[in-house]
Order: sequence, then structure tokens, then C-alpha cells
Amino acid sequence: MAFITRYRGHLREYSEEVDESMLFQEVTLDEYLALQYPTFREANHPEQARIERAEIQAATMQGDRLWLWRRIDESNRTDGSASEWGGLAVTRGGKIIRAWLVWMEH
Repeated sequence: MAFITRYRGHLREYSEEVDESMLFQEVTLDEYLALQYPTFREANHPEQARIERAEIQAATMQGDRLWLWRRIDESNRTDGSASEWGGLAVTRGGKIIRAWLVWMEH
């Protein structure tokens, strides 16, 4: 059985390489925050959402693009299922310049 952990309130820098094949959906900052903080969660944890917004805005410039990314690893499971983790990436001039880990299945 897999469990998914979501990281909220502070962005965790992802230290491994994220390549273009891992990008799967371009999002705006507001769309990303709506995914992380549905209405009920944002109402209960507004400070976490504000902190994430501020961190993303501080790390990006006008013209940067935000992408959701996902990595799938089928080699590290005894039951044959795949491990997955993902997050938010920033591209500038077509290159990935930063990635944050937002969720992981374990």
C-alpha cells in the first residue's frame, strides 16, 4: 500500500536533476496554489499558502514559466508498483532553472 506525503508551507528544493520529459503541465502561480490549497485547506492554513506564494515570487522573474513535474521509478518496489514523486519547476528561456519537491509516494 502506498502513502502520499504532500509538503506545504515551505518549498523543499529538489536536488536531483529534473529534465523536460518530467514536465507534464504548465500552471500559473494561482493554479498551483489552488491545487496545493483547496478552499477548505487555504481557509484553515492561510499563512502556509502566503509563505509558498512569497517563496515562488521571490524565485521567479517575469517571463518565467511554472510547470508541474513528476518522476516515476519502477525499479525500487518489491510488489511491482512504481514509486512516484513530483513538484513544481521553473523554466526560464526554455531551461529548467529550479525545482521543488511537493509530493512523494512511499
